[in-house]
Amino acid sequence: MSKKEVSYIGLVSQVLKQARKDAEVAGKAFDQKQAMQSAAARWKVVKAGNDPEFIQGKSAPTRKAKKGSKAAPLPGHKRAPYTRKVKTVQDVLDMVDLCDDCRAKVQAAVAAPEKPARKTRRRRAKKGTRKASN
Repeated sequence: MSKKEVSYIGLVSQVLKQARKDAEVAGKAFDQKQAMQSAAARWKVVKAGNDPEFIQGKSAPTRKAKKGSKAAPLPGHKRAPYTRKVKTVQDVLDMVDLCDDCRAKVQAAVAAPEKPARKTRRRRAKKGTRKASN
């Protein structure tokens, strides 16, 4: 009979399973600390190559799970793309019920050219105001 390769985790799981069965048959409470100690002692024997049933093997490689991408945001919530159709002034005026005088005033205000933005001067820092360190 050939020996099976086993990793430390595989050996611990088998020893714990056997210890649970033995405790159930004997009618005693399962002692995990004692089972782990016996698994550690048996692992030393396996590593030395003196175990009749197992030889030391490598554990299967584990891969870190990738995070899933976030779902697309609902319309109107944060980070949702803005997809509304831009409405013209005429569209808004058609939707609103205004008298003729008010409508003319709104159209005149919208049609008026904007004032150019006022340019601000950038202030320069005064030269030589930095204190010299002694």
